[in-house]
Amino acid sequence: MFESRITLSFTGGTGDIDVVHTPVIQVQRWVAAGWLKLITAEVNAMPVKSDILSGPLNSYVIHGKQYAVPFMAATGLMTYRKDVLDAAGVGGSADLGRDARDRAQGPQ
Repeated sequence: MFESRITLSFTGGTGDIDVVHTPVIQVQRWVAAGWLKLITAEVNAMPVKSDILSGPLNSYVIHGKQYAVPFMAATGLMTYRKDVLDAAGVGGSADLGRDARDRAQGPQ
């Protein structure tokens, strides 16, 4: 719904959007479509720029140019029931996070 509404507003050229939450996964597509304004100079001039976490801030840099700033940073956590994973044959690790990362990276 959100993406459909934003896409319709942008493509329709209605000019009814001044500020929009820009999901990181959409930034490159929105920049390529010309829907985001370049704000590198404004961000570089911010007296609080050094207070913004570099990872989230750099997520909105495309080809060395800043197109957005994060308004929050969040961490996702994975919780699990050890008995369920053990029963499925994937439990037993002291470091499930490392195991999940290694499995996501595929065979080495």
